[in-house]
Amino acid sequence: MPAPAYEVFKETAVPAQIVPNAVYLVGPTARPGVLEIYVSDAAGTAVRKAIDEATVQTMIDAAVQAGSGGLLIVDDIAARDLLAPANGTHVLVVDASADSTVTSGSATYVWREATSAWIKISKLRAWT
Repeated sequence: MPAPAYEVFKETAVPAQIVPNAVYLVGPTARPGVLEIYVSDAAGTAVRKAIDEATVQTMIDAAVQAGSGGLLIVDDIAARDLLAPANGTHVLVVDASADSTVTSGSATYVWREATSAWIKISKLRAWT
């Protein structure tokens, strides 16, 4: 069985009336230099956007944010200890010298809900 024929359209937006088995090359007027690619289904009832760099970055950012609770930046250990973290929250403590394992400089920590404790994951020497 041969593959269905397809048509290619160059547009500034996905049209309201979608052609079955079509590829739409969309250059949004509000975003010069951007080309989006959309493909319609065989019935012309749905269209899907091909993944692009911005979409991938958005997906990565969302996954990192959801999985880690984001990276918080605080001035010192006292400020870190005032946080109400969720499991996986990451924090960069700019002056971590109040931590007995850090003589000077910064450190990053992750909150572990199971032990209700901060776990140091890295330390940085003082900036020079």
